[in-house]
Amino acid sequence: LRSSLADVSLHDTDKQKATIQTQVTSLQRHLDAWARIQELYMPVVCQLWHRSSKASRKSQELKPEDFNLWLPSHLPANTPVDHKL
Repeated sequence: LRSSLADVSLHDTDKQKATIQTQVTSLQRHLDAWARIQELYMPVVCQLWHRSSKASRKSQELKPEDFNLWLPSHLPANTPVDHKL
């Protein structure tokens, strides 16, 4: 998706623009679903996600291709996680 967006020029056809917009929308829906499920199993991520989205909103709108998934292996070392889940 990121490479498709980089390849967009001023002279792209309407079909190419529509295809990219469809991909962006689909990715955003999947990320929203991931975030809702992740809040159930990893509540601490909700705080991290809100902090990062506030910081990114200051500079620019959050783009789906820049969404942080907050996978367990990428959490800060001191983040409390329930290992039973």
